Amino acid sequence: MTPDEFASKYDVHKRVAEGPVRSYFGRSRAKRVVALVHYLDGGNSPENAKRLARVEALRGEHTHLVLDVCDVGGTPVVVTRFIMNFTTFDAWLATASAAPPTPPPAGE
Repeated sequence: MTPDEFASKYDVHKRVAEGPVRSYFGRSRAKRVVALVHYLDGGNSPENAKRLARVEALRGEHTHLVLDVCDVGGTPVVVTRFIMNFTTFDAWLATASAAPPTPPPAGE
């Protein structure tokens, strides 16, 4: 996805976290949802591959927080709904990945 295509889908505002993952307040234009936009700097590095694998492995309530995973001009980007008490993407991912799986509904 080009940066212009991404900008047509999401508004990106103030930076809220720095480091190997830069996170910004944002908004999904289509869903009109307040979001966080996480740029995984370093391109397709082994560290980013691990982060993306952890995003794919999220379970329970955390899966509903992920709005989009895409590549913007060679940079992996994860868009999430707004996360309360957010500090960094890696801290959130560690907490979300450590959550126990949600049991299936009764009768299944």
